[in-house]
Amino acid sequence: MWLCVSLLVAVFPNSLYADSPAVEHLKISLASVQQVLRDPKLAGQQHTIQRRKLVRTVLQQLFDFEEMSRRALGANARKYKDRWPEFTPLFVDFLEHTYMGILEENGDAKIQYVGEVSDGDYLQINTRTRLKEGSEYRVDYKLRRDPVGWRVYDVVVEGISLVNNYRSQFDRFLSKRSFDELLQHLREKKEKF
Repeated sequence: MWLCVSLLVAVFPNSLYADSPAVEHLKISLASVQQVLRDPKLAGQQHTIQRRKLVRTVLQQLFDFEEMSRRALGANARKYKDRWPEFTPLFVDFLEHTYMGILEENGDAKIQYVGEVSDGDYLQINTRTRLKEGSEYRVDYKLRRDPVGWRVYDVVVEGISLVNNYRSQFDRFLSKRSFDELLQHLREKKEKF
């Protein structure tokens, strides 16, 4: 009996152990981004706007940018709750322009899904990502379940949280300057891009 079970697991591992809905959503979304980035019809500088618009559409379905924005503001989020509608799109634009080039350069990265840790409506999916030039990174995606489904609210690369990194920067900025100045700073960054 155990021999039969072992053989079935060896021959049909994916059919017996299906991915969780969160892992499936992450896999499909990241594969969609990679498909856009590898599409020869979208290659080159002349297609940058179209390519990035398609990538952003996929990322908006994968990421909970409002939650990311709230967490990036940390304790300041409560203080400036009425300003979120101004802050969130500027923060998303900032993230896009900061990381889109890196994403485009590594559109053919190999992603290995190595595990997930669940805690009710929160989940962490652990991956190993190998870039074209051979370097490998641990990339963990933190997701939470909302009415739409599982959405990413933080990405942790080699133990460094994207959200915590920006929270530290925004805390330092807001300890010396106003929220209006932070918004203006993000607007100026957007204009430079």
